[in-house]
Formats: sequence, C-alpha cells, structure tokens
Amino acid sequence: MITGIIESSTESTRAQSPFECQISPSFLPQNTLPADLKYTKIHTQIFTGNIESFCFLPDNRHLVVGIREDNYLHYIKYNPYSPSSSINPSSSFTTTKYNMNSTGDDWISFTPMHISPSPHNNGSYLLVSTDSSSQNGRLILFKTHSSKQLRNFYGIEVDRFSTPKHCWHPSGAYFYAGEDTGDICVFGVAEGKILKRLKGHHGAIKGLWFDWERNFLVSCSLDRTICVWGHECGG
Repeated sequence: MITGIIESSTESTRAQSPFECQISPSFLPQNTLPADLKYTKIHTQIFTGNIESFCFLPDNRHLVVGIREDNYLHYIKYNPYSPSSSINPSSSFTTTKYNMNSTGDDWISFTPMHISPSPHNNGSYLLVSTDSSSQNGRLILFKTHSSKQLRNFYGIEVDRFSTPKHCWHPSGAYFYAGEDTGDICVFGVAEGKILKRLKGHHGAIKGLWFDWERNFLVSCSLDRTICVWGHECGG
C-alpha cells in the first residue's frame, strides 16, 4: 500500500482524511508504454518575445499563448484534417491573434502572465492576469476568440516582477487571485470586485488549484507553505 505524506518546512505529518491516499499496487499501470515508443516534433513556432503563459481551450484544438512585449493573444489551432497534414504535419497548425487593447492600438502596458478558460460554459470566456502595477493589478475577462473585453477587475498588489496566479471556481461565478502579499482575493464575476480576502500566507502566492471533487481551494506560497481552504456556499 502507498500512503500519502504531507511535508512542511518544519515537520512531516501523516496525511489525514481526505488527503490520505492508499493505492493498491494491483491498480498501478503495468507496462502501459510500448517498448518502441517514440516522440517526433511536428511543429515549432517562434515568437518575438518571451512566452509567459499559455493554456488549452476545452475544445482541445486551440492553444492560447501570452507573450512579453506583445499586446496580442495568439491562438494556435490544430487541424488534423488539413489536406496537407499527412505530408507536412506542421501545416495542420494555424495562428490567429487578437489585440488585448480595447482601443485597438498597439501600446504595450502589461504582460499576460496567466491565462485560463472559464469552466462552466465550455471556455467561452478567457481570464487573463496581468503584471500591471500601474493599473492596480488588472485582470481582464475576454470573450474567447475575440478582442472583446467583457469585464476588468482591479485590486491585486503586483509589480513588474510578479508572476500573478488565479484559478476559477467550477461555477464560473467567481475566481481566486493571488497577491504578492500572500493574500488570496475572491472576485465575483458579476459584481466585478473583490468579495473577500483569504489570509493565511506570508509570501507571494505561487500557485492556486481548486479541487472540484472535495470543494477545496489549495494554495502555495513563497513562505514555504501549502494552505487548504474549505469552501461552503453562503458561508
């Protein structure tokens, strides 16, 4: 049997339910990879700046990429049914870009540091965390496959060295965004503002994940801790 252990910077503690995991060896995959398994690179795409973020859309055909010093989101589409794909697999990939500036200009005032599709409507919305300290930690909600800004959110403490993170609640009604201070801000999408701050970390938030099955928010920080937050509707 394999039992999970949660380790902190100061001590090791045996995980208690629901984090204790016991896996019978009989359920572990055996020889699932063929001996002659090979990987072949079929496409390379070069951008003008550093890639800071990307995500797949739920259709599993589009990869959205965010670039530093670039005011566009780049949508890379994979079309395996392209007539020439069997001859040149790279031809199956096409790119469309959408300007993140609502005015359509090419002024660059922020970098898309984290991108994720909405979970409740097949990714119809795209949430982008920026590193814009001058715009008070701006997050932008876009209509997917569009330059249209549906809503802007403000109030996150970041600077140009930040790597802000966020994650959606499964309902799509709100999302969580981490601050450099260690706070986690709960944003209401309809309200367009911070509804609550979760205080438990003492360093910049480096990752957020929502466990849909257990209804837990999990966060990690530069303070060398992981926090698990129980969630109750109306609580």
